Amino acid sequence: MVENEEKNENLNVYTSIGCNRTCNCMVISKKSGLVYYGGNASVAVYSPHNEKITHTLVQHDKRVNCVTLHETESSDNGILFAGASCGHIALWQVDVAGGHHKPLGKFPCHDSSVTSLSVVEQDGDIILASTANDSRVKLWKINLDADEKLQLLLDKDLKTSLAFTVHLLAWPKPYLTLLYSLDNCSVVVNSFHSDKKELKVLGLLKGHEDWVTQLDTIQLTENTILLASGGQDSIVRIWRLEPPSADTPSDDERDLEVKDQLLEYSSERLYRVQLESVLCGHEDKVNSVNWNKSRTTGELSLLTASLDKTTIIWKQEEEGVWTEMARFGEIGGNTLGIFGAAWTNDDDVLSYSFSGAFHLWQRAKDSDRWVPGIVPGGHQGSVCDLSWAKDGKYLLSVSVDQTTRCHGCCQVTAAGSWHQVARPQVHGYDMSCIAALPNLGFVSGAEEKVLRAFKAPQNFLDNFRRLTGYSLDDIDKNSLPTGASLPTLGLSNKAVYEGDLNNQKPETERHVKDQFPDFYFSPEVLEKPPTEESLVQNTLWPEVHKMYGHGYEIYCVAASADGRMVASACKSAQPKEAAILIWNTQTWKQIGRIEVHSLTVTQLAFSPTADHLLSVSRDRTWALHSLTLNGTDDLTISKIKYSDKKTSPHKRIIWTCSWSHDGKYFYTGSRDKILACWSAVDGSLAMATPLLLPEAVTAVAGCTHEISTDFYTLAVGLENGQIHILRHASTGGDFTSVSVLNNEQAHHSTVTRLQFCPSDPSLLASSAQDHSVKIYNLKPVLT
Repeated sequence: MVENEEKNENLNVYTSIGCNRTCNCMVISKKSGLVYYGGNASVAVYSPHNEKITHTLVQHDKRVNCVTLHETESSDNGILFAGASCGHIALWQVDVAGGHHKPLGKFPCHDSSVTSLSVVEQDGDIILASTANDSRVKLWKINLDADEKLQLLLDKDLKTSLAFTVHLLAWPKPYLTLLYSLDNCSVVVNSFHSDKKELKVLGLLKGHEDWVTQLDTIQLTENTILLASGGQDSIVRIWRLEPPSADTPSDDERDLEVKDQLLEYSSERLYRVQLESVLCGHEDKVNSVNWNKSRTTGELSLLTASLDKTTIIWKQEEEGVWTEMARFGEIGGNTLGIFGAAWTNDDDVLSYSFSGAFHLWQRAKDSDRWVPGIVPGGHQGSVCDLSWAKDGKYLLSVSVDQTTRCHGCCQVTAAGSWHQVARPQVHGYDMSCIAALPNLGFVSGAEEKVLRAFKAPQNFLDNFRRLTGYSLDDIDKNSLPTGASLPTLGLSNKAVYEGDLNNQKPETERHVKDQFPDFYFSPEVLEKPPTEESLVQNTLWPEVHKMYGHGYEIYCVAASADGRMVASACKSAQPKEAAILIWNTQTWKQIGRIEVHSLTVTQLAFSPTADHLLSVSRDRTWALHSLTLNGTDDLTISKIKYSDKKTSPHKRIIWTCSWSHDGKYFYTGSRDKILACWSAVDGSLAMATPLLLPEAVTAVAGCTHEISTDFYTLAVGLENGQIHILRHASTGGDFTSVSVLNNEQAHHSTVTRLQFCPSDPSLLASSAQDHSVKIYNLKPVLT
């Protein structure tokens, strides 16, 4: 087994993954500008400078709910913390200068999902506060030199109550101030003395009418703190903590005012809590509050984000008076609000939404306008399938998040990096499979009985050429629609032509019944990768045909190399429904039916010459058929071989199959960890000994081109997320390992599909149940 970690380190070209749907799932380094966020069970590291996700840090095996980062001005090293649904907290040591992340281990801290983390440094000690759904708030001292790097200082049992968020403040010295919100809508202020290890409740801050979900503080002077609290009542409250003054009114004198509270840290340390302002700009739950003091102007700002799809920047006009300075957010009917927002180290605003998408807002240099910027994005659910375009110019992926996404290499960016360039399909069912067709088309299947075909519109072709630099002169653009839209309550993308746009009524002239027209598409001229707003609304592809014939949900689909035929299969528990249907892509008629399997067909693969169809099934068998298409609808189907369960090396479900580049061999992989190579001539085993891998084989892909006349190259994805690059000799013999991509380089959950790029055999694309799509440049390990 050959594993070259140095060669493997820089193999990743592109990573696409959305942010998790939790409120504390993103943190931005003020020193490096790197963005850390939870992507399924990993922490993704996004570099704005490189315009790409550079790492996926993996220690957890459950969803990451919250992340926080500790940095100091005096050191280039920091500590990254991530809490997960399994109750564990994982640590990484961050080298800011080198951009390296060293795992320090994960530790069982709670009995349920960790929901919030906060970290401070006091007198050289790093203190971490955590809360979880086990009704406990805990304080930890970080000791990186010890085996047990998290040392418990305090375990506060809230009994039947639940803490939604926790915030730690190294103030006033020598105390720590611990704040957490309870399910009685109040914020509890506590003092903690590290030496005495005593927690003292100082008071309750009341006023919110629903649960408080976010807290943040900023220190104005040595003795003055501003606290912001955001709640599900859509209200943000600002509290001022400072020593009481001599002119503080008595209780009798302020009966009509909001009463202040006194926090008694000790007999000598008294602080007054005063409600300074109530901000009522949001219309739904507030999920994020973040203070910022501008590095350039010194201005104090508060950033708030809400489920009402908006992010607001508040500025202080005078003491106690805060006004809305800027408001921005999502548009489109399929969005469900902002889950978090933070300030970048350039005083820009980065937020993430329910769909896992990011939104970057940057202040224009020549005005006070805020303009959207380039950010990463990805699926918010298990990615089920992917398919390269037949010419390798873009990559398509589908997910249970009910979207199809198109990824392309954008030459207009400074780094020439990969980005999402379109969202061709936004569906009402979980997507399951996809196959690209020539001339910028594809077919996709979902958890419905219908197979759908799509073709790129004119607006996409123009923008794609501009973004990627690819020539599309061979595409007939005369009959193409301008774009597409998704009608209200519809599932089919409707074509929008230029005439439709010209005939739109102005909004002021629409009848109240027509205020939401059938399409919202408006053509755009993109000079940089599209923002989330553009992807949601203006990058759909029109649907050109529906194919009916399956009795249950579509499960897999494949297209022949010449694009003339498409094969599909659906979920089934009986032979009749497990039939494979063959479609002609010129007429979209069913031209063939193959009944050979008794259970669900798990994958289909046409040979490189398009004259053979390989199928594998849950019934532990594979089948090989020859196909001859004469004219338009005259298809001749002949069975070559059907595997025998008794003699086959596979004893469990066969999940995946693929062909060698020349069609002489095909490969099958199964749940029993077996990878087998077969001769395409007669279906016999090409190797006497199938390869036994460490985990179940869930994806396999033969290289699309000949690397050497002496051997064949293939990639194998496993249930544990690893990807193995293998070879076997042209004359037979056993498999040999070339390289292994571990969980951080590849995936941390089941690999669902692998595919080599048709135009560049060194590019390998992979998808997995960890919500990610990745592209690797294997040239260092293949040569």
